[in-house]
Amino acid sequence: MLRKSKIFLVQVARRETGMAEDDFRQLLRDYGGVDSTTALDQRGFEAVMDRFRTLGFISRREREGIGTGRPGMATDAQIGLIRDLWKEAAVVPSDRALAGWLEKYFGTSAVRFLTFNKAHRVIGAMRAMIARKAAQDA
Repeated sequence: MLRKSKIFLVQVARRETGMAEDDFRQLLRDYGGVDSTTALDQRGFEAVMDRFRTLGFISRREREGIGTGRPGMATDAQIGLIRDLWKEAAVVPSDRALAGWLEKYFGTSAVRFLTFNKAHRVIGAMRAMIARKAAQDA
């Protein structure tokens, strides 16, 4: 049985990602093997939270750099998401092209130098690029 704080965190992740109730229930079944957050065990909780992170959820702890070696800087989850989004958004999905794009639009020469807030803006910009690309393809 999970602590109330972890159950609350799952609910916060659902709300912040804007996930519909039906989709949330399906996520719980697929990743946690349960129908309710109160039925999650530790392993299910971790699987569900990993999925929310891939959907862009960043906990307050991660946002503030608590528990990371570089407070105030982009988290590992953000950096991984940026790299994944770049592969989908870019015409040339290379690290060099990403560095050039970051320099041009965000004044940062590499992903590892992004602050937490700037990384959040980069993620938003990449999601917008992907949406525009999908609209053009449609």
